[in-house]
Parts: sequence; structure tokens; C-alpha cells
Amino acid sequence: MILDVDSTVVTVFGYQEGAAVGYNPRYRGKRSYDPLLCLEANSGFLWDTELRAGNAGTWAGSVELLASCFVSVPADIRELRVRADAGFGYDPVLTVLEQQAAEYAVAARMTPSLKRVLGALRYQRLNARWEIAECEHCPSDWQQARRSVVARRRIEETDTQRTLFTLERYLYRAWVCNSPLSAAGVWHFYDGRAGMERRTEKILYQVRRQKPLAQ
Repeated sequence: MILDVDSTVVTVFGYQEGAAVGYNPRYRGKRSYDPLLCLEANSGFLWDTELRAGNAGTWAGSVELLASCFVSVPADIRELRVRADAGFGYDPVLTVLEQQAAEYAVAARMTPSLKRVLGALRYQRLNARWEIAECEHCPSDWQQARRSVVARRRIEETDTQRTLFTLERYLYRAWVCNSPLSAAGVWHFYDGRAGMERRTEKILYQVRRQKPLAQ
């Protein structure tokens, strides 16, 4: 069973209980919600949600969401895997996943301590464009070191919009994980959540047709 966890922004117009002004890239300054969503990847089923105000902290509510998700996992599930973006890459969240014996791959936060080790890693060729490496890493706000997988490729002239972290001549992607998969396996496993944004938009569209989120 694979659970994909993410957050999204739901803009409201007028007054809705619990909405607040926060990060809203499409309608800046508008009140919104910032719900957490958990989808089961194989079926696309909405597994659980946590409604938050638009100004909620980065991982606020994540522990509560995961606790609710785990309660609903059938007892006969042999293996549980979790994927999430960097907003969930904080020690309380990772500790909860480890306590539940869930294998996870979470996009790593590019903390100063991680940035400092990127250039010293021993990279191996992954494909024609990317190189990959791994290390044990422990940011200052973690209680223990964890496995980190890092991929990089050279910056190209066609890279006009760089959404990835850049350092000198390279673009970087990174994940923190406890999976027994190889570094390349972690890369491919995480990329399996690429369709989540489309599924999330479909779910929110259905919710809006039924009733306001705050009710």
C-alpha cells in the first residue's frame, strides 16, 4: 500500500470560517485554506484529510493526519510505503513514519548542512543527464542522522525556469528515506507521485460542487 501525502491551497471568496491569508501563489492576499491530503496511490482513493487555515505552519497537522491514516490501514497490509514533499521533511513527521514501520521517501529540505555536503559526495552515473549519490545526514533540528539520496545534473542553457536547487554548475534533487531500495530505486519510487497534483485537483473540484469546505 502506497500513501501519497501533500498540501494544497484552496482560495475562498467572501468570508469562510477558518480561512486565513497565507501563501497563495495564484491569488495573493486572498483568504484560503491549506488542507493536507492523503491519497492511496494505487487506487487514487482519498484516504484522509486535515483541514488547515491558509496561514498554517509548514508541517502543522501532519502528525495528526498520519495518525488518522494509519488507523484506517487494513491489518492484512503486508507493506506500507509513504511519499511526501519537502513540507513533511521534519523530525516529528519522520519519527511517526518510523514508529509505524512505514517505508518512506520524502523530498529533502535544502538545509545549510545538506548544501555543505553536496559537492563532496561521490556521484555515479544514473542516466545520460543525471548523477546520483547517497549519504547519512542530520540537520540541526533532527534527533538522528537519516539516509539521504541526492541527484544532480549540469545546468543547461535551456533551463530558463529553475525550480530545483542550484549550486555552481549543477541542479539538485534530494530525498530523505528509510527504504531498502537502491538510490536509483528511491528516485523512481518517489517520481511515482507525479500524478498527485492532477488527482488532487479532481478531488477538490468534486468537493466544491457538493458544499463549502468549512461546513
